Amino acid sequence: MHRSVRELRSDLFDRVGRGEHLILYGPRGSGKSTLVSQLHARFAKANTPCGVAQHTSCLDDITRTMESAYPEVHIQGVARRTARAKLWNAADRRGCVLLLDHLTKVSTAMVGYCRRLRGGVAGILFVMDVDVERERQRMRAKRLALSERMPPVSMRRLRTLLRSQCAEHHLTVALALERQLLRAAQGRPGWIVQCTTLMPQSRYWHDGQLYPTLLCTDTEITLRQGHLRLLAPDGHGTSADVAEPDMHQ
Repeated sequence: MHRSVRELRSDLFDRVGRGEHLILYGPRGSGKSTLVSQLHARFAKANTPCGVAQHTSCLDDITRTMESAYPEVHIQGVARRTARAKLWNAADRRGCVLLLDHLTKVSTAMVGYCRRLRGGVAGILFVMDVDVERERQRMRAKRLALSERMPPVSMRRLRTLLRSQCAEHHLTVALALERQLLRAAQGRPGWIVQCTTLMPQSRYWHDGQLYPTLLCTDTEITLRQGHLRLLAPDGHGTSADVAEPDMHQ
């Protein structure tokens, strides 16, 4: 396991850039999407054809990602199979990198096409949310690639992030409550960002005191099921989608 996000990012850049296929997994809010954005920027700076999928659940998502890596390949109006063949030929001439974030489904067609991209044709980073052990076992059963776990962020960095987020929202948290929130975050910077986004809502305060248990519970639910929009702030509207933060690594 890598000791830091910086170390992991460097390793992924080298290995995926060489054409390896890897899985990056970890709990929601651990900074995976931020890392994907940082890798994309590094590959773009290195002039490496690179495509990013924000969500990956079918072969067409991979096709669109490859299309963004090779904008010079014109596939409008052609059959999807023909489009994939043209994109494969472009990658065979000049290898690319595919960063496939939020992988939720793996079909036989996806596995077969990705196997054709091995051997230096395209390096692929599959990114999966894994919160519990059964999800990890399900991921391993797919046998897509070797896996790397997202390392937790240090307590010092989490504390710095928490305090900066509280200052941004004009909030003050007592040291005892701060420690409780940091423990609940379990090394996940995205958890801190979501927590401080919810924190200003009146439902978590009484007589000027923060009630952290409800806040921590709602933060966890929003991270895991935020796409279902189960929580409504103060009874109005819908909860915001979770954004994983830049960890300034």
